[in-house]
Amino acid sequence: MRPVPFIKLAASVAGPMLAVMMMLPTAAVVTSTEAVAKGNSCGGPFIHRTPIAQGANGLEVIHKFDSRPGNPAIAPNGRMFMSMHPFDGPTFNVVEIKKDGTTVPFPNENWASAPDNPVDGEGTSAVIGIWASPDCKLYFLDMGSATSASKLVGWNLKTNKLDSVYYLPPEVLKDNSLNQDFALDTKRMQLYIADMTRGGLTDASTPAIVVVDLKTGHARRLLESHPSFLDDGETTFVNGTPFALDGVPILPGLNPIAIDPHNEWLYYGAIAGRKVYRIKSRHLANSSLSPAQLASKVEEYGPKSHSDGIAVDIKGNVYITNLEDNAIGVTSKGSFTELVRDDENIDWPDGVAFSPDGYLYVTINQLHLGAALHGGVEMGTGKNLMVRVRPLAPGLKGRRRHGHH
Repeated sequence: MRPVPFIKLAASVAGPMLAVMMMLPTAAVVTSTEAVAKGNSCGGPFIHRTPIAQGANGLEVIHKFDSRPGNPAIAPNGRMFMSMHPFDGPTFNVVEIKKDGTTVPFPNENWASAPDNPVDGEGTSAVIGIWASPDCKLYFLDMGSATSASKLVGWNLKTNKLDSVYYLPPEVLKDNSLNQDFALDTKRMQLYIADMTRGGLTDASTPAIVVVDLKTGHARRLLESHPSFLDDGETTFVNGTPFALDGVPILPGLNPIAIDPHNEWLYYGAIAGRKVYRIKSRHLANSSLSPAQLASKVEEYGPKSHSDGIAVDIKGNVYITNLEDNAIGVTSKGSFTELVRDDENIDWPDGVAFSPDGYLYVTINQLHLGAALHGGVEMGTGKNLMVRVRPLAPGLKGRRRHGHH
């Protein structure tokens, strides 16, 4: 089996996963018009969440984790799921956050933990990208390891059964591929994966979008090393601390990726980059376009800060996890503004997801302070949070804001 390499550290640094990775933004959740008002595609009453603390400028703290969270995903009925960041070597890579605040492995211990039986194919090595679909399925992207292939797993939330598994063929990967996050085009059934490469964090950068046709399983590697995928050469500073591996600046390229609720545009950028770009999803799905033709379809959309996760609402506002200013920003066509700043509760805002309750949920995890980057010494203060803010416009198609009940 083709290895999917990640930078390897001593067990004392990163735990049993031994993998250093960064987090990528989660695609905005797209859902059908009926969800909250007429029940929802998952059935049952909507699960509302009560804040455990109030932050600045309307920000609310929803949950505190014992270790670093990755990306959030919220189902049409409000069930909340989370990938747990590989930096901390989690016991379970995917968990569900129950209404009472407890967490349980999802979908079960076998699938949520590292593969231990190569015959049955169950298990995940490292997960960051995760997304809940309008038809009540949870998709999560296993980045793989030296002994297990990278794959997308789909789980039916209504039947609690495996729905699908798509393995990524070696032909579309690099030796240092880092397939962290994805966007799913439900109109065309196309999967768009941001392969940041730079699996050693400071090694070669040849990022690309990997497109998988979920109807056929055919995969393609597109626009490799396109200028819009590359970092800007500037070190990211978070509260005065450089984002670096043992003092060497980490300059991640393509990573933030999200599709709009209409499945029309795919938005993306580099973590260490100051621009948001977009391309029509129909062009990415069109296998007849030549590389030059496809490259000509890329558009610059607007400025941004250095960022991790992004999400897009129905009006084309792109929500930016502003790493440099402890803030959530908004990129609109040609402009960048600040939505919420909270120096107390925001410290490396990471993954984002819209929810049918009208909020944008954001994970906070102090990624830049992880032991894996500082010679095995944990510099973080345990600020591992799920927070939420009100967006400028709904993030879900056909949806209006719904208050708490």
